[in-house]
Parts: sequence; C-alpha cells; structure tokens
Amino acid sequence: MPTSISKAIKDLRDWVNQRSINLRTPPYNAKTDGSDETALIQRAMNEAALKTKILYVPSGTYGVSATLKVPTGLSIVGDGKRTKLKALANLNTGVSTSNNTGQFFEVHLVSDVKITDIYFDGQNFNAGAVCVSGSNDVTIAYCYNYNTPVHGITVANQGTNLPKNINILYNVFENVLYGAQMWDAEDVLLIGNRVNKAKAGLWHAVSRNVRYIGNYIQNCEDVGIDMEGGENCIAALNVVKACKNGELTVFKGNANNKNYAKNLVFTDNMVVSTDTYTKRDGTTEATAFGSFTIHSINEDATEGVVFKDNHVAVYGTRSAIYSNVLSATATGACGVSFKNNEFSLKDTSTKAHKLQSAVGVNVEDNKFVFEVANDSTSEYKNCFRGTARNNKYIFKNGRSGTGYAVLLYTDISGTDAFLYSANKTRNAGEYALKADAYQNAGKDMFIVENSPLSEAPVNNGGFFQTGNYGARFVNQPLKMLIGPTGTLDLRTAISALNHSNGNKKANAQGELIIETDGAKRNAYDIFLFKHILKSYDGSGASSGMIGDATYYVTVSGSTITFPTLTYTTHNTYLNVTLNS
Repeated sequence: MPTSISKAIKDLRDWVNQRSINLRTPPYNAKTDGSDETALIQRAMNEAALKTKILYVPSGTYGVSATLKVPTGLSIVGDGKRTKLKALANLNTGVSTSNNTGQFFEVHLVSDVKITDIYFDGQNFNAGAVCVSGSNDVTIAYCYNYNTPVHGITVANQGTNLPKNINILYNVFENVLYGAQMWDAEDVLLIGNRVNKAKAGLWHAVSRNVRYIGNYIQNCEDVGIDMEGGENCIAALNVVKACKNGELTVFKGNANNKNYAKNLVFTDNMVVSTDTYTKRDGTTEATAFGSFTIHSINEDATEGVVFKDNHVAVYGTRSAIYSNVLSATATGACGVSFKNNEFSLKDTSTKAHKLQSAVGVNVEDNKFVFEVANDSTSEYKNCFRGTARNNKYIFKNGRSGTGYAVLLYTDISGTDAFLYSANKTRNAGEYALKADAYQNAGKDMFIVENSPLSEAPVNNGGFFQTGNYGARFVNQPLKMLIGPTGTLDLRTAISALNHSNGNKKANAQGELIIETDGAKRNAYDIFLFKHILKSYDGSGASSGMIGDATYYVTVSGSTITFPTLTYTTHNTYLNVTLNS
C-alpha cells in the first residue's frame, strides 16, 4: 500500500480514537469473544452521548442479550463486518410499533443518531438491526443484518410522533423477515441496500416522501419494493428479482385509515421476474401474480400511481402487469398508469398483462416483446373508462396456439367503454385481438380504433368478436385473407360488422383485391353500410378496376360471389376500415 494512503488511514483512525469513546480501551475493556457485554455497551453509549458524541466499536464479536437504547446525538461506528454484535437471546425493544418484535438498537423519541459499519448477527433469534420509533434525523449505513425471523430495520411512528429525515444507506440484509419497513414516516431515503432471502424487501405503509434509489433485492417470499399507500414516493434505478407476489407492487389505499395512494412513481428500474424463487430455508417455490402488481386499492383514495420507463424480463406463466380489485365499482377510477415500459417475455405462457377490475387504468406506449412462440392471452377485464394506447405487441416467433393475443373482456355491466387505440400487433396472425363483452343492450363495452392487427392479410383480419358484440369501431383497419371460391357473406366473415345494438351496425370501406400467381388481376372499391354491400366498380362480368371478365365478382346484399379460378395460387385480399 502506498505510504500516503497508509498515513491517511492512520490519521483517520487517530482522529476517530481522539474524538470518540473506544469500547475496547479503559475504562470499558470490552471482551471480543462473544461474551455478553450488553450492560457495558449501554453504559459506553450513554457516556459517549454526553462527552464525545461518538462511540467506536472496534473489530470483534460482542454478545448482546437485550435491546440497546440509543441516546440523542450519538454516532456509533464499527469496522464493518469485523465488528459483530451477536444475539444471545430474543431481543425486545419494549416499544409499540406495528409488526415489530425486537432489534439490537432502539432509537426511540430521540434525534441526530448515526449507526454505521456494524454487523448484526441475529443467530436465528428475534434480533433485527434497528428500530426507529418517533425519532428524527437518523442514519443507518453500511451495516449487515443476517439470520433473524424479524425485520432488519423498522421505522415507525410513536403515537403522534412521526419519524422524519431517516437515511437507510448501503446496508445488507439476508435471511430476515423484511429488509426495512416504514410506518407513518416522512422523508425516508433508502439508497444502495441489498436484500436477499426475505419475506419482503423494502416497503412502506401510510408514509410520505419515501425514496428507494439504487437498491438490489431478490428472493422474497412476498414482494420486492412495495408501497402500501403513501404520498409522493418514488422507486428508481433499483434492481429487483424473483419475488413471489411481485417485484414492484402497490397494495391497498384506503382514505378512511389514511392509507391513501397518491403520486407513487416507479421509474427506470430493472426487473427480472422468474417462475421460481429461493426461500429463506433454501427451498424453491413457484412465483405468482406479476412483475408489476396492483392489488386491493380503493379508487376514492388513489391517484397518480405510475410505472414508467422500466425494463422488465418475465419468465414462466407470470404476467408482466397484474391487477386485481382496483375498483369497487364500474364507475370509479383506479388512478394507475403504465407508460413507456419495455417488457421481454421469455416463455410460451408468459403474459403481457392480466388487468382485472382496473377501472380507469391507463396503459400507454409500452413495448411487449414475446421472445418465443407464445400461446398466452393478455387481458383487459372490466377495465371501464380505461385506455390502452400506442402499445406494441411483438411476437418474434409467432403464436403457438389458437388463443388470442389480447382479450377485451367484461362480465359485469358498465356505463363507460374501454378505449383500445393505436395499438400495434405484429406476427400474431389471425389471433391478434378478441372482444368478449357482457351483454348490455345499447351500450358500448369497448371502443377499438386505429389499431393495426397484422402486417399482411390474415383470416378474419386478426380480430374476433363474440355473439354478445359490444365493440364500437373508429377508423379500425382490417387486412383479411379470403379464399376466392363460391360465395362469402362479409357480415359472417367479419364479426366486427355486427353490434349489440341493431341501430349501430359497423360500416366497412376499403379495397377488395383478387390476385393469382402473385399478380394483381382485379380490384374493387367497396362500401358496406348496414349490411348492404356496394361496389363502386360495378358487379358481375367485366366489373372491377381492371375490367377483365375472367376476374370479376358479383355483389348482392352483404354477399360476394367469386368466379371460378384454375390458377395454381389464388387469393383475395380485403383491406377495409371499420366505423360504427
């Protein structure tokens, strides 16, 4: 090591020793063999708070059998992993906080506290790292907490005293219940923490201005980063992997108990959703739900929840986006948006989304790339008043089954239609989009507009509507492949031409093209209005734009009759735009 660096380290240690109480020097002389030094450490903390304001805990193993109470104004500094506090029994803070069952340090109704570079070894006792209750200006940094069935760090209110200005920085939690949890806290910053094998990674409830930045979380038995309500919170630049019920999640949101969800943002995160994860006991278990999971929130207490600019890889049967019970009624609004995210869907059954009861949801400018031949159906169910706009569904290797890529579905009555607008589906063939509406006479369940379903003509144009109908069309293109044999009723061939309300039949306008051996032989400019087909280029012999009697069609009502063709290959293409 260069002399200059060695000198700098020596000078720093001398500075700490001169300005701190050293736990291993007289009058303390703490043992470092794991013996119980609880009383001695508490005494040193109390005296340091009155004198130097710094307690230095050098390398060694110090036994702890009861929770240590940190006084105001104290900084506790260790030597990183070389300074180990070893639990000798279950610890009990004696402080009433939600879901708290014991930590090494209790920071209770004090301020200006720093705890850095300590290794907290739970030894499978109830022995998390730190409980902050009703305190302000607290920093916990570069600490380690292993092997405890309770939370690593708990931050919670104590009565009307709310914890404020809490920094949780670059800590490591492994085999713990939760890495860090916040209850009714304000201005909490979590940067660079690592959580592995936990019930949950980092989460808050009923808190304000919580910022999760650059954390790394994996193998959680519940959720990764979870916002259970709160206001003005953000999760950015985190890496979250293999969490059972979702890597980035929002749960609850109820105005009556302050658990509202307002202005919660997840942005620029990297997510890997695997089909299994590793539990704390070392076994593996299947995952569920989605990479982004929204569950059981109340539309009256939720607004401005946004997932944007995230990058996600999804494996197995999971969904990239999952929601359930986002609105109690079909007239509310869940206040949730998914914008400009990129999803890489890795397996045959991986879904882009499973959005259920997501009333008022906004799904916009996302890119869903299916890396292998996929047979899953991504659904929008009971998403009244919601919008899916300008999303891309790209099937790099096509569809492997007969299910539709995207399903618009309702099974309850609603008054406001779901808008499916300007979305693009590539390489899904004839199974691009299906509309299956609750039979609600005279009401539109879906509005489908300007959403290309296929690059080339395919059977049925890539769209199917069930007998309940219920979709309205605005400038919706269809590219249909029709075999020119016998007769064809367009009303039957294009289910989109039917509607639940008899006065709202869809109209189709476009071009009918007859091709044989790869060459265009004839074409018709057609218009179907209320099931009556009109050809602007005539009907029967010598009709069409080319006017060759060999390649004519005849039109009557909504039926087209094709001539008999004997060429090796012959197809008819119908490119139309639907409006209703």
